[in-house]
Amino acid sequence: ELWGVLEEMHLAWECSYRKVELQVDYKVVVTMLRCENALANLGGM
Repeated sequence: ELWGVLEEMHLAWECSYRKVELQVDYKVVVTMLRCENALANLGGM
């Protein structure tokens, strides 16, 4: 979902939109970030 947001923001910028309202399910974002942090911590052992 985060990559999709980045791609859409990039597309909006290319189309000269400078003010955009964005709605994202924060629970999905937090879950993804926690999973990535957990995986990174496992790799550091």
